[in-house]
Amino acid sequence: MIAPVVILAAIILGAIFSSPEETDSSDGQTSTAVEPTEELAEEPTEAPAEAPTDEPTETLAGEPTDEPTEAPAEEPTDEPAEAPAEKPAEPVAVPDDGCRYVGVDDFGDMQVEMTATSPFDDIADLAIDFALADGDGVRFATAFTSIDDVRPGETVRIPTDTLEPLPGDVDESQIDCSVLSIEDFGFGTRTSPAPSDSCEYLGLDDFDDMQVRIDVVNPFNDTADLIVTIGMYDQDGFRFATPVEFIDQAQPGEAIRSDVDTITSTPPNVNPTGINCEILSFDQF
Repeated sequence: MIAPVVILAAIILGAIFSSPEETDSSDGQTSTAVEPTEELAEEPTEAPAEAPTDEPTETLAGEPTDEPTEAPAEEPTDEPAEAPAEKPAEPVAVPDDGCRYVGVDDFGDMQVEMTATSPFDDIADLAIDFALADGDGVRFATAFTSIDDVRPGETVRIPTDTLEPLPGDVDESQIDCSVLSIEDFGFGTRTSPAPSDSCEYLGLDDFDDMQVRIDVVNPFNDTADLIVTIGMYDQDGFRFATPVEFIDQAQPGEAIRSDVDTITSTPPNVNPTGINCEILSFDQF
């Protein structure tokens, strides 16, 4: 009975202390079993965040972008900006009778434009007194102008130099001009022209003085030193100048042609291409 117990104990102890070997059934060799080792799974590495940058992000050509496009700054230029064309000044209306202040000349003297209609029934030499007043209605200057051989009812427009400087305490924009009186100061043996007497405007000379040619016949019955009065008319039919021509020793009925330098320039509001002239009268000196 003892032997079987001993054998069983030996088998148990042998099983405990023996190494685990696998027997290859094909060739009888034994091999040590290798337990599979568990590989650690690689954790995905997170890419470091890019640092912010001030450089603009380049956009692919053709991709729409919601960001506003900044216009390039214009380079400064030394060239002055071209000013808009100025409109021409509106013409100033002139009353049929009266005067208006127009400014000062190169010498600082006040200039006016006189417009007057002859109130007389016969041809007259007009003497016109006028006054200049400031914005308060106080008269500060009185002046005189004249024009010869004005026909009954004829309206004349006379540029006038007052020969007076503008006072320093007077506002130019407030100056008022008014006519005080119109008188006839004519004298002598004035005679009206014949229908055949004529005047032709030739143009301006190098000094911008008007040049005319007159064809006249001495109207007097004896030899005379003639004063021929000429009227210069603007494009609107207003007389603006009255030059004279002196002709010595004109025989009775003699026809005379003379080119005349009027020694008068055109006012700024007169178009030189619209000027006409007429013979107004003859007189003797």
